[in-house]
Amino acid sequence: KHREYLGNPELFKQAVPIKDETTVQKIHLNFRLTYLKDVVMARYIDDVSFSTIRELISLNNVEIIGQIQTDSELLNQLFALCRNVADPDQRRNGFLFLRELFEIAKPLSMPHQMQFFRSLSAHGLFSILERAVEASDPAIVSACTDIMVGTLNHEASLLRGYLIEDAGKGLLKNLIHGLLHFQDAGLKAQVTEILRCLLDASSMEQSPERDRFLELFYSQHMDTLLSPLLDQDLWGPES
Repeated sequence: KHREYLGNPELFKQAVPIKDETTVQKIHLNFRLTYLKDVVMARYIDDVSFSTIRELISLNNVEIIGQIQTDSELLNQLFALCRNVADPDQRRNGFLFLRELFEIAKPLSMPHQMQFFRSLSAHGLFSILERAVEASDPAIVSACTDIMVGTLNHEASLLRGYLIEDAGKGLLKNLIHGLLHFQDAGLKAQVTEILRCLLDASSMEQSPERDRFLELFYSQHMDTLLSPLLDQDLWGPES
């Protein structure tokens, strides 16, 4: 039954086609290794075998991420999919695949992560996240916030730099709107963490960046963030 399960072609779905056969083979291999580790040998595997399999998966992930981040055609197709509001299902698949790439990149070494984040940033990552924050599909919004948290945990300056530019002001506005109006407590917590990381002055090494971002936030967005506290109709005259 294990072989039958692993041989099921429906298990492997591509949001966008991966043309490099070596990368596809490594993805299949990692799936089988993970299944072997977590299902087939879960009750019997020893520490040495467990570490060996995990190391093999990690090495494959380095090569998978390395190939994808240099494949401009694939990234352009993926981002076009994420912008395609006319096809909600395909758009959702695009964001879920993008989040999966970030999950794969998490355990990698810092240099590999930085290369990955910068490559996706150069292809317009934050512009698609800006629109995704206000999507009606909760799965897309959740994937979007997960991606932003992943970026901020490793290189906050990329997102902060985008927000400082004129093109990024809509993203900050959408995040604050989401914090005030999202019904899902988990999404509110994610947005809160994003804003906390963005406003963490200790992570802003360069004074110009810190001054420009804080000036932007307090001058253009602080009133919106505090609007529930300033709403007289909400609190009433006696409050």
